[in-house]
Amino acid sequence: MVRDLLTRQQTHVLLTNQRLHNSLQRMKLEQAKLLNQPNTYSVNDLRLASSKLNHEAYLRYKSSQSRSPDYSVQKHVDATTNEVIMCVQSQRHPDAPPRKFSMEVNSRCNCKERMAEQDMCVHEIVVKGGFLPQLFEERHFQRAHVSGSLNGWIAPPKEKVDEIIGLCPEVIEVTSNIPIIQSSNELNDVRVKNPFSKKESGVAVPLDYLPERKATTNPFTKKEVENVLHQVMSGYQNMGLSRQHDISMLVLQLQELVTSDERSSKLVTNQNDAFYVRAPTNSTLKKEPQKRLKSTQEKVNAAISSKKMKSIQRMGIRQTVALNINEIEVMSTAKRHCSFCTKIHRVNTCGKLQLMSTTMRCYNLSTKDEIPMIELKERLRVTMPVSNESAPELVFNTVDSRFKNAHFIIHEATLIVGLQYFHIENLNYRITFLDKFANPVEGAIKFWIGGHSMQTLVAHSNRLVKYVFDETIIHKQGWCDRMSLTQEFSQLSQQGTI
Repeated sequence: MVRDLLTRQQTHVLLTNQRLHNSLQRMKLEQAKLLNQPNTYSVNDLRLASSKLNHEAYLRYKSSQSRSPDYSVQKHVDATTNEVIMCVQSQRHPDAPPRKFSMEVNSRCNCKERMAEQDMCVHEIVVKGGFLPQLFEERHFQRAHVSGSLNGWIAPPKEKVDEIIGLCPEVIEVTSNIPIIQSSNELNDVRVKNPFSKKESGVAVPLDYLPERKATTNPFTKKEVENVLHQVMSGYQNMGLSRQHDISMLVLQLQELVTSDERSSKLVTNQNDAFYVRAPTNSTLKKEPQKRLKSTQEKVNAAISSKKMKSIQRMGIRQTVALNINEIEVMSTAKRHCSFCTKIHRVNTCGKLQLMSTTMRCYNLSTKDEIPMIELKERLRVTMPVSNESAPELVFNTVDSRFKNAHFIIHEATLIVGLQYFHIENLNYRITFLDKFANPVEGAIKFWIGGHSMQTLVAHSNRLVKYVFDETIIHKQGWCDRMSLTQEFSQLSQQGTI
């Protein structure tokens, strides 16, 4: 039990020391980049902060300092206590209440950001003129290794179990050398102005200089790396033997860093074994950054997966996305609207569509499936029964364009005098148009249209589904089968159209 706990503690210390080492390396890189920037007030302040803070605390401080030009400082005197109050007001949000500070250095801000991290927020940075190490906790500063937190504690004598597992002794030392906060009446040099404001910057900066706005620590650019390597190569021959050994070891580390591990790649040969290439494995591809160059197959697979996810989300279906060990439920971007009555349900559960389909045959016309359109045209051309009587009302040869994609019902059909009966254009049809809520349109109920208009309505060229209902499937009195008609009956059935 004790051995397991000590082994776990040893592993934790080693991982923490590695993380602290990486943090120090990044801060050294940030300090080198700040040395090449102009000596502005904000850059000098970041140089001081980068020499004291660790990487996480420095990123928060840099982010707060980048927002400091958006604030102004005002000086007020309390009428009751005659105390000088410094107010920090946001210029982007003038309606927000100001943050108030007294003239003492230990006057702190009570905003949520500072209370959560116990460091300096943007309001304190503006009113106090920049970085003050006295206002940070011990955990915010740089450390090279894990150190103890109990001052004066005496380590017990080394036992056998320590020798067995090789336990690294914990370093107990006092690392806090921060001066005590004292009262001062010279807060921000008693100047009622923001030192980080662009108007207060009196340092001449180059025209091509652009200050960083992102709270990140960026690596060297390609040009900066080339300059350093060029300087090293130019003076390598004149260096001493020990210095050349040190540089050679650094070159070996650089070579190991840029050389891919054999376990992260595999040999891929062609069918004839004429040549082979070394390709990364699937586990290596998953660890690669998103901005790397990808193969065509990876791009195609990613595009297909993204298209499926978007289509599922647009259909109104929730989906659960697994990210590492976490699961996120993604809500739909669109509701499921019925394509027949536009209500919030699926079309296969639409009660109005099911009710109408009990007494009429429904044809779903769409460019995605042309079979229903072919069946409907064949029904209109050959098998649809016709009435013995002529059309008693006016027959419209043209239909309003707003009804081109509307759903409609075919009630009955009649022949035209002197024309053959096996053409769609040679009949007149009585129909009813439906609106988007599947209700009959006022003024377009059971009226007659010509065969040319029916040919236009049936030739649906839209991806959206148009529902056409055929009421002639139930035979009524006075109707006859078109196949048994003769030319003589066709001439006597109707007197013509208007």
